[in-house]
Amino acid sequence: MRTQTRFVLIGLLAFGAMLLHGASAQHAQVLANSLKDFSATQGENNWYYGYYPSGDPSSFQPMTACPTDFGGVWSIDCPATNTWTIIDAIGGVPGSTDLPVRRWVSNVSGEITISGRLAKGDWDCGDGLVGRIIVDGTTVWEQTVDFFDSVGVWYSVSVQVNTGSTVDFVIDPGFNNWCDHAVFTATISREPLEGDVNGDDRVDDADLLIVLFNFGNQR
Repeated sequence: MRTQTRFVLIGLLAFGAMLLHGASAQHAQVLANSLKDFSATQGENNWYYGYYPSGDPSSFQPMTACPTDFGGVWSIDCPATNTWTIIDAIGGVPGSTDLPVRRWVSNVSGEITISGRLAKGDWDCGDGLVGRIIVDGTTVWEQTVDFFDSVGVWYSVSVQVNTGSTVDFVIDPGFNNWCDHAVFTATISREPLEGDVNGDDRVDDADLLIVLFNFGNQR
């Protein structure tokens, strides 16, 4: 009898979640957006701004926020033109050996989808560049764009992460870093957990109580 009651409650939970969320339950939950979240504070919205010295992914170092006439950037040193290793709101500029890295630290566990655009900002010069996404030290996506490619590519990749996982967006200059401003945007999202009515990343009695309350009000 207890098992049957549990099955009934689980069924009510699933049905109630459908009633509460409707079609919106199918929409992905946006966890982070590189454009909207860009700021002059390390760690805000789980974003960190730094670089790989000499291109070494194991030696991430934080950058310094540098004020500019157009809203501020991150760089190894200020003014940013001292090194030309830069992260701005839409992308960044790689140094000749030091690579700018926009890092997101995951606050969830499970599968996430990373999507966005990689394109050449300085589209009339340079020799092209490379964009990479590195999750916990492993490259999960890499793309080269030509020097004239201002349209670039739209990407989407799904990966497994844990709480505390690092997701790095890296700009590599290719053969040289002359005229290598990149547009490199990112939106990180995940599918909602079915039955998680209150959005706390688990399905439990608290969700069931919400379902039962709303079910009673709709009768």
